[in-house]
Amino acid sequence: MKNYSIVLKFVNFIFIIRAVEGYLGAKNKR
Repeated sequence: MKNYSIVLKFVNFIFIIRAVEGYLGAKNKR
């Protein structure tokens, strides 16, 4: 279960980075 928790955190981290990149990208396009 420990490995699963680490993977889940990693996926969440990637998801947050992608969301931030998308937000900044949309902001720069304006």
